[in-house]
Amino acid sequence: MEGARFLSEDSQILQRYRKLGEIYGKTGKQDKDLLGRIADPERIPLAAKAIALVLSPIGIFDKYWNRQLKTNGVYRRRND
Repeated sequence: MEGARFLSEDSQILQRYRKLGEIYGKTGKQDKDLLGRIADPERIPLAAKAIALVLSPIGIFDKYWNRQLKTNGVYRRRND
């Protein structure tokens, strides 16, 4: 869900979450069909996996997460 903050307000996935909340708010129950569609696993394309495997060892993904941790005041180096 980290990527959800980059989605547009009218994205299909956010609309599904809103609808799920709306139904729950009205009925006090979760819509099992809608929940099932939300819970379907997403498939990462093979090309994206290959790129991630190449970039991961150089720490490119760590930069983003470390910045997030520092922003929230919870960053700590591994050997600390």
